[in-house]
Amino acid sequence: MAPEQQTPGVKIDGRADIYAFGLLLKEIFPHRYRCIASKCTRADRERRYSDVEAVKKAFDRRSLWHRISPFFGGMAMVVLISIFYEPYKVASSAGYSPEFTQLLERAEHIIDSMYNPILVGLENGKSSQEVSIDFTDRVLICRSLLQDIDSPILDDSKTRDEFITAWEHLHNDKYNLVCFKLYDKINEENAQNMNQ
Repeated sequence: MAPEQQTPGVKIDGRADIYAFGLLLKEIFPHRYRCIASKCTRADRERRYSDVEAVKKAFDRRSLWHRISPFFGGMAMVVLISIFYEPYKVASSAGYSPEFTQLLERAEHIIDSMYNPILVGLENGKSSQEVSIDFTDRVLICRSLLQDIDSPILDDSKTRDEFITAWEHLHNDKYNLVCFKLYDKINEENAQNMNQ
């Protein structure tokens, strides 16, 4: 049930169904559609997809991403992510304070410092097995680092919840990028093994 359905007197619209769809998406595909599911299930319905068409467009963008990603190197992918997601433009347009936006920038820097070495390793020819072990360790560390970020603006529980949601969005974007690249690497290695 969407949070607004638990508040008496609130007019319910299609965004409650989008919330329910996002929960199903998380259950059925816990990793594959994390970003879409995360936006569908935001507590504030104003920050969810506005309607079914917006959800469809998100799936279309993701499908496009899968078709074009094999043709681009690591730097091109980073540029495309900034075009598709633009997290800080979204943050500033959502009315976040400069302090909150700076905290998000700090979060992105931490996340990048954890995952960029994996992307570099994949670009420089490391095997998927070598990278997988390091990747698993870095995922655990990166998730635990969220607890270590401290700032006076996070003393407010609502702001802290918003920050955690934003952190998860940034983390999932980077995590999914590495997963896509790792998946491509595994496919490439499997094709080479079959040819041999």
